[in-house]
Amino acid sequence: MAHATVPRRVRRIQISALVLLVTAGTLNYVDRATLSIANPLIRQDLGLSIADMGLLLSAFLWAYAFSQLP
Repeated sequence: MAHATVPRRVRRIQISALVLLVTAGTLNYVDRATLSIANPLIRQDLGLSIADMGLLLSAFLWAYAFSQLP
């Protein structure tokens, strides 16, 4: 069975998309981890309840769930 070759332009677009996805995922992970560590300080500064902070932290979950649709 012959192997199909992928044109260079398509390969470059694939690699660029992969790099962007990995970068966005890493940034989102770091942001979520930082937010959970700074949770007590943020709650104190903004005067948020535990329930409000739970809603803020769940926003990351909703972003993940929404991005799974496509």
